[in-house]
Formats: sequence, C-alpha cells, structure tokens
Amino acid sequence: MIVVFIFENIFYNLDRAREINPDDVELDEIFLIAVHLKLQNNFEELSREYQNYLDAHPNSAIAYYFMASLDHKLGNKEEAIKNLDQAIYLRPSEQRFQDARSKIIFANKEDQIFSVKFSFDISEIEF
Repeated sequence: MIVVFIFENIFYNLDRAREINPDDVELDEIFLIAVHLKLQNNFEELSREYQNYLDAHPNSAIAYYFMASLDHKLGNKEEAIKNLDQAIYLRPSEQRFQDARSKIIFANKEDQIFSVKFSFDISEIEF
C-alpha cells in the first residue's frame, strides 16, 4: 500500500511540474522512468502505458525511445528500430538515440543498449 501511495505522489508531482514546464524533456524522461519502475516486469501493462503516453504526446522523442527499449527487451527488433527511427527524427541531436540505433542491428534482446539521462539544477538550493 505504501508503494502505491509513493507512486501516486510521484505521478501527481510530475504532472504538476509538467504543467509548469511543458517543454521540459527531462520531466518526460523522469515520468517514463517512474512508469517503468512501477510496472517493471509487467511488460503488457508497460507497453499500454507507453502507448498511452505516445498517444497523448505524439512528438515525444523520449517516449519513442522508451518504447523501443521495451520492444528490444521483448525481441521485437523491427518495432524497436521503427521507434528509434521516430525518436531520431524528432530529436536528431540526441546522441544516445543514434548510438542505440547503430547497436540494435547486432544486439540480442538481453544486451543493454539503452540508457537514461537527466540532471538537476541545484544552484538555488541552500546548503
């Protein structure tokens, strides 16, 4: 029960933060990481959540990247490549998208070729 409460708070706070900063791609990534952590090995539900996110945010390169990661893990290489291509199309400057795309051709589904990335500005925090 506590875990459910924690995730509800995380999602609530992320939704509020995304309302304030709708173009912050790192918030999108944190949200998708939270979805992944919540659902972990429930791949069917995870796929549904990622697809729902893509339906609501069709221009989210990071969502296509996360979907590609799931497709890769499930052994759906062609779908993973298609989603990576869309992520690259939407954000061609993101090097990790390019790296994953070049590695996926020869990768097995067990290979770790995807990564997450975000940072925090702590300049206004008082120590």
